[in-house]
Amino acid sequence: MATFPWNRTLAGRAIRSRTARLERGVLGRTARGVRAARLVETGRRAQDRETARSRSSDAQIRTDGGSEQSGTDETVAIEFLDRETVRIVGDLEETMLSLFWWDESGRVGTITEPIGGVDGDRTVTVSEAFPEQTFAYGPVVTGVEGFTTPGPSVPGTGDVSASNPDLERHVEAVRDEYDEGGELEDPFPDAS
Repeated sequence: MATFPWNRTLAGRAIRSRTARLERGVLGRTARGVRAARLVETGRRAQDRETARSRSSDAQIRTDGGSEQSGTDETVAIEFLDRETVRIVGDLEETMLSLFWWDESGRVGTITEPIGGVDGDRTVTVSEAFPEQTFAYGPVVTGVEGFTTPGPSVPGTGDVSASNPDLERHVEAVRDEYDEGGELEDPFPDAS
């Protein structure tokens, strides 16, 4: 029986190489098989990119930053009924509701979220639109944005928007109801 000297360096390299090939999934395959697998994967990635391109060409992405907003649309009417209820009349693909409230410690929380479309007439109450959210003080709706075409809805780029005209009065009413020690945080710290 012939004996060969043990070379620790070569053995370690062979084990590391085998482990690396196992991780790449190419152990036991020929070089031709590995190249074929890579070509299939490359083709799959190209097909995925093409699918994504064809899907996104239908969607309209609003990137005008709201500069092309009409402000109000004769076919859509937005009425703020009270501090947490809004009535919207018209046809909108998507509607976003913006609001704020105070938690138990007097800190402000905000939400600007899509709440669905409007087909004719819809009255939205904050507690119904966000049933999982608890509002210690408030909430106060600050504005509504409507989107007339399907596609991504980005705040500030709606086709129709309205701000709550009685916002300051609602803030004061909530402050008057606040019976804890201390003060409620200013909801608009940057406003002057």
